Amino acid sequence: MAIAEALAYARAQIGKPYTTDWAKRFGPDAYDCSGLVSASLWHGGMPQGILPTNSADMCRYLAVHPELRLDRATARRTPGAITLLGKNLHNTTNGVRSI
Repeated sequence: MAIAEALAYARAQIGKPYTTDWAKRFGPDAYDCSGLVSASLWHGGMPQGILPTNSADMCRYLAVHPELRLDRATARRTPGAITLLGKNLHNTTNGVRSI
């Protein structure tokens, strides 16, 4: 997967509105948080269907694929790492606030 292309796509979406419309969350006119992550990774070459497309399922997926997420303990930021924000990220049912 080409992280540079995924990041370039994500940056190009800056300024577009947030949507709560499930059918429109992958763009191109508006996104929700997980929709933008998914669409960006698809544009970077990740095949659709690998990464879940909602924040709770992404959190569960990233729990077993730590190479894709930000290592909070060491503050290691790898280009393309997915950062999860929330009060309790180990509680994958309601701990994720944003991706």
